[in-house]
Amino acid sequence: MNLNDFQIDIASLPDRENLVAEIYFKGFLWIEINQEQSDKMIIQFYTHPHQHYWEFPLEDALAALEKAKYKLAELGTTKHVNRVLQSSDRAYKTGDTEWKTTTIVDCKAKPHYVLWVRFDDGLEGEVDLSDHVGKGIYKAWESEDFWHSVHIDSLGGTVCWNNDIDLDPYVLREMILKSKGK
Repeated sequence: MNLNDFQIDIASLPDRENLVAEIYFKGFLWIEINQEQSDKMIIQFYTHPHQHYWEFPLEDALAALEKAKYKLAELGTTKHVNRVLQSSDRAYKTGDTEWKTTTIVDCKAKPHYVLWVRFDDGLEGEVDLSDHVGKGIYKAWESEDFWHSVHIDSLGGTVCWNNDIDLDPYVLREMILKSKGK
């Protein structure tokens, strides 16, 4: 067994006010994490549908719980939820049936305002952002120190510069896929 046996879905359920994280193990619902109480997350365990109990390595279970907690926390922000909804709408309009949430796990500012990014599913590539330099909030990129201060926002899973600029991971993903002819 490994962490790939776990599937984490963030859902809006009709009987819940807030989003929930559902953790499945090999297709069967194992746990639900919810934020019905605003100050803490609650976990609910489900019984195994065909056995007396669930059994898997503790490290895998803890990793799945941590990942679900993180995803639920990040989607709890209106900004991120709006990005997800906008991106899923764009995907739906273009007929993309493979669309899924995405998180940037690594990034690097390169010369000539090229940004290299890697996503949690392994997709990586470069995005040329030179057309934006000097315009509006992107004027700050004219400072080379500022340009190279890019980092990953731990809550949003995207790239940002201080609290001033952040880029939508779904738009970056679309740009990379387009540059690769996909």
